[in-house]
Amino acid sequence: MTANLKKYFAVAALVLLAAGLIGSSSCGGRETIKIDICKVSSLLPSENCKATEEREYYKDPLPGDAYKRPTTTCDVCKPDDPPDPPIEYVTVDICKVSSLLPGENCLATVSKTYVKGQQPTKLCDVCQAPIVYPAKSKRPFWVFVPELLTANGDRPAFLERIRKEGAWGVRIFLLQSWSTRVLYPYLQAVYNGIPVTLQVKKEGWSSIVRDLTKWNAEYFTALEILLKELEQHDLGLIATLTDDCSIRNDRVQRHNYPFMGSIQTLSA
Repeated sequence: MTANLKKYFAVAALVLLAAGLIGSSSCGGRETIKIDICKVSSLLPSENCKATEEREYYKDPLPGDAYKRPTTTCDVCKPDDPPDPPIEYVTVDICKVSSLLPGENCLATVSKTYVKGQQPTKLCDVCQAPIVYPAKSKRPFWVFVPELLTANGDRPAFLERIRKEGAWGVRIFLLQSWSTRVLYPYLQAVYNGIPVTLQVKKEGWSSIVRDLTKWNAEYFTALEILLKELEQHDLGLIATLTDDCSIRNDRVQRHNYPFMGSIQTLSA
């Protein structure tokens, strides 16, 4: 039985081969040719064609053939766009007040990086030259403004006025105790991604817990500007760390004081 089946398939193969249906380079008895074409346009690939494939066509097409062998080169695929040139950066010092190039009267500057060509080119014309003051009072006196670092209003005008009156300088609190503007040298502590706050619901108050290892850049920028304003107005500084009376008598103030309300001290 097996021998008969093998003989049958051998004869069938010969018949099909003779008919040109298998093992031949022809379609329906007509000679064919295989060529590479562009997958996008189905035309002959150009140097810009990224995707090609081999297809079979009649070597001698007839008028009624649905698909004729392409003879023109693809003009659909285009060269890749040229790569963008690398972005160049420049770092320059700018005035913190005007964001322009610092002039000789600028009190505070900072380095900032720009895309080349977008950096400021004009000198600051906002900061003014120092005022020439009369002599200070014969006996030293200091104006006490605890919250001068965070005070609102025209601070340079205030400093100019007290200096003209002969003041020697100003005494301030480095760590605020009365101001409503929150500005401390340390950032709020974060535990497992959550900002840490001390809450006493029974008494109806809360305070931010600080992290003594995390410096607050905003605080030191403000302090730098104040120190330079004092220097510009020929005034000295007496810096008191904090208000001892407030810490002794007020629990809320005491826990707002960074050295008492920090994650390091509360967890010690």
